Amino acid sequence: MAKKGNGEGTIYFVPSRKRWCGQYVIGRDDNGKLIRKTVYGKTRKEVSEKINEHLTEIKNKEYIDKNDITLSELMKNRVNLQYELKQIKDVSYKRNMDTIKSIEKICLN
Repeated sequence: MAKKGNGEGTIYFVPSRKRWCGQYVIGRDDNGKLIRKTVYGKTRKEVSEKINEHLTEIKNKEYIDKNDITLSELMKNRVNLQYELKQIKDVSYKRNMDTIKSIEKICLN
């Protein structure tokens, strides 16, 4: 098996989990620290395939990292953007925001 190059991830066995573990870098944070992601699998080959798949997504700019934004915030952002771009009128904006508030009430109860 050929040695991996820089930026191609790391694969190792974790005895406590009885699984193979792979880590790869998706970029750097604001402080310059590396942001590493971890994947697990039953075999080394499975982990290698997962890492290669994720690295390909990153290379093609298709990778979307998880974040803490809620669906409600996402919907509000979309409606606000449509309103700012004048894609919807005042009445539609108000109706959409009222609908989002109604959904929030139902979800919180």
